[in-house]
Amino acid sequence: MIKYVFPIVIGMVLVSCGNNNKTESDAEAPVEKTVSIEDSKYDLMDLSEFGLAAKIKVPNKSFTNSEPKAVLNETSGIIEISSGNKFKLKVSETEIDKALMVSDLKDDLLFKNTIKTDEENLIVYTSELPDGSGSFDHFCAWLNVDGAMYLVQNDDQEKVSKHYLDRMIDCVKTIQINGTL
Repeated sequence: MIKYVFPIVIGMVLVSCGNNNKTESDAEAPVEKTVSIEDSKYDLMDLSEFGLAAKIKVPNKSFTNSEPKAVLNETSGIIEISSGNKFKLKVSETEIDKALMVSDLKDDLLFKNTIKTDEENLIVYTSELPDGSGSFDHFCAWLNVDGAMYLVQNDDQEKVSKHYLDRMIDCVKTIQINGTL
């Protein structure tokens, strides 16, 4: 089920970021941010070398003491973006849409999932073990790039604080498709 969740989230993030065929009359809505993104601490990472016509702002070395990097996992086809120990995103093409993802989360037999934020192309949720021994916060965002749906999500193997999760979500909201916001 998890392998289907990634593709759904990426697709939602891609769809929410708009498309490449905008006209002058298309007004851009301001991006809501929960964490301030200071340009001096972020670099614009180009994902075109992985076949994805998009760019995303990621924390740079002055912020995380580590150079940001993106690598393609050849086995899964997932683009893994990281900067430091806590900032880790996964981007993958998907056929799973937001509705299916939400349904999968509700029907999960292992975790009790609670959706905390439900926006047009983004969900933030908490997965909790049935015995209450652990909980993990996650997000899934869907993007539409040139007609293909992509899922962007945090690394589900890493437990991160709300602060880091919010920072990753804010970076996802900076994604530029084909060089336009």
